[in-house]
Amino acid sequence: MNDMAKVRVKTLKDGTKRYSCKLSIDGEYVYTHTWPTARDAKREADEIRKRHLLGEPLKPKSVRFDAFVETWYLTLKVKESTRQDYQNTCRHLIAYFGKMPIGQIGAQDIEMFIAKMSREYSANSVHKAKTRLQQILLRAEAYGVIRRSPMHLTKRNLTTPEREKDIVFLEAEQIGDFIDAAPEFYRPLFTVWFATGMRIAEIAAVTWDCVSWNGNSIRVKQQLKCQKIEPYAKTNAGLRTIGLDAGVMDVLREHRKTCPLSEFNLVFPTVTGRPLHMSNFGSRILRPITKELGVQGFTAHSIRHTFATVLLSDGINPKKVAQMMGHSDKSGDLLWRTYAHVLKADHDRASAAIGKYVVREGDGPTDGIVIEFPARRLRSVS
Repeated sequence: MNDMAKVRVKTLKDGTKRYSCKLSIDGEYVYTHTWPTARDAKREADEIRKRHLLGEPLKPKSVRFDAFVETWYLTLKVKESTRQDYQNTCRHLIAYFGKMPIGQIGAQDIEMFIAKMSREYSANSVHKAKTRLQQILLRAEAYGVIRRSPMHLTKRNLTTPEREKDIVFLEAEQIGDFIDAAPEFYRPLFTVWFATGMRIAEIAAVTWDCVSWNGNSIRVKQQLKCQKIEPYAKTNAGLRTIGLDAGVMDVLREHRKTCPLSEFNLVFPTVTGRPLHMSNFGSRILRPITKELGVQGFTAHSIRHTFATVLLSDGINPKKVAQMMGHSDKSGDLLWRTYAHVLKADHDRASAAIGKYVVREGDGPTDGIVIEFPARRLRSVS
């Protein structure tokens, strides 16, 4: 059996070299993926030989990417809302890779796709697309449609370089102006929303049985997905009870008197009693308010950002804030890291607060007070 492997070298535009192997097995040519080193390429060539000896076909099946994705959809065991989310993300993948044989998709193709998408969409959308692509390629590998997923050959950071996220939020003093600028029917919604920091899918799914009139609180136990109530939250931590101020409770009591009847007994339906439609709500209600106030980039999630920044600025423990927001990170560390850079004023105040005690006011920086402590023996720790 003639199974000689020839190493091939390709120099990229940036000067780096990639290696692959061309194998001749029983008169048929087979090519490996491209690799950063010749050793990696030879290792894959050895795997191909071993698989051939076990009776596996030398060349994977020729299946178009879009056709395989349609088959992949049928194997998904997920909620209908999740399936729709997957399909929305896969539209980007199909638009780019659609007619390509899935076995011909390489690491460079993937990196070019991610780079293109990073220029046009948010980091979150890019991350979703990368995750879906990885799932699809791993399933193709499991089915024997491709020898090996090329995802492991791509650069680890396929998205745009990490940077501080642009978090848009309102100052505490602006919240009242925002609520006043809202249509009168939706003011109770925004009042409770700013007071609880819920996700939009959570606030839209609140029903009257979630409100505790005696306990001055509201229970988050469900979400609105695709105009349907799903009786569970995004995470286990999402199932929570949030306390409400007496003033907010009064707003709810008044709102209940005129709240339209709805199929799900919703606290915040539309004027006609139907569940909120996220997209329509954003374009018809939220956007006109932000335009009137001159707040650029403010979205439904910005209300959640406002809730977090106001509480953290007011000195509320990050762990408590994370709990109120339904974060899975119970320590609050992730929450603090997320908002630390937008709380610079607090850092400055903290620095000034301690600075006035450690440095005496005087004519220059050398006027600090020096305290001499008595000599003290240090206790050794064995």
